Amino acid sequence: MVKLGYPFRDGNKVFGRDIDNPYVQFIDDEIYLIFEDEGTYKLYTSKDEAHSWTYLNEITNPIEPSHLHYDLDFLNLYEVALIFEEIKDGKAHCRFTKSENRGESWSDDIEIMESSIITPVICYINYSHIFLGFNSKHTDFVELFLSKNSGYNWENIASLNTSIIDLPMDVIYHKEILYMYGWNEFDDVVFLQSQNFGINWTIQSSDLSGKRSADFGPITIDSDDNFFYCYLYGGIIKVFKSKNFGIDWKEIKHSKLEKEINTSGDISMGISKEDDIFIAYQVLYDNINPTDSDEGIDYFWLNQEFTEDYLFWNVWYLIIRSLTCIGIMTVSLMIYNSKKAKKKLKRS
Repeated sequence: MVKLGYPFRDGNKVFGRDIDNPYVQFIDDEIYLIFEDEGTYKLYTSKDEAHSWTYLNEITNPIEPSHLHYDLDFLNLYEVALIFEEIKDGKAHCRFTKSENRGESWSDDIEIMESSIITPVICYINYSHIFLGFNSKHTDFVELFLSKNSGYNWENIASLNTSIIDLPMDVIYHKEILYMYGWNEFDDVVFLQSQNFGINWTIQSSDLSGKRSADFGPITIDSDDNFFYCYLYGGIIKVFKSKNFGIDWKEIKHSKLEKEINTSGDISMGISKEDDIFIAYQVLYDNINPTDSDEGIDYFWLNQEFTEDYLFWNVWYLIIRSLTCIGIMTVSLMIYNSKKAKKKLKRS
């Protein structure tokens, strides 16, 4: 694990009243980080493991939350967000836009209007197939939409009863199976799968760790098909890993995760090409009076090989350190006794 410090120091603004909602996306060896800064979403990229950042552009209009995704087939970068403006008929807007040059410029907005949108969650499939899910404000269903032409037209393909899931936190498509996780109406975190594009769903796991008021990050998958999710609650970050497609989950232990941070919420996680975990989260910089605090984005890396056997290596580290100390003390005592013996011989 490498602590890299705060991101945007060299002439780029890091402090502000409304810096929040970070979202991380890896594209090849580059990190893309988007976050809200006083009413606009700013997009940065890093090619050197977050040691330095390049500002690309900003996406205007007050929007929340924003999800940044990459289509590996068509090499397009997509951004989707909820706009809180209301039009004459009282419907909310969901803005959808894409970039064909990795964020340097963006297409005109595509607005999807639904009267009951709260939180959009999105995933990408081969050949421009896109899933977009909404939890409903006025009904007892979660609506799932599909676009087959990069977001220009949408069809409603499924409705999930809130007894199954009423607050989806992320949707992802992997090896021809659609996965979704979120809260159900009984305050349980559930992990679902569908093998027919969202028409029928089965519960993979219904006892995932999490608290209702926590901030959850997206589902991420590494090169070995391991699933990850994370959440932030009470200043502590929890990261969980599944080796069997979301059926069983195990918490990843690391000293960095166990250290309480001064935060006001919002967290995102990405997996690098080398399967290292990158976590970005919102922080407060004033420990004395949080209500007057400036906000920013902090982040850190977790090396999977180390975190997988964190307790094991910690035990061995303590054993080796203890043996080293004992060895040094033993050698020092032997040298001392040897010198003492030589002095006795000289006297005799």
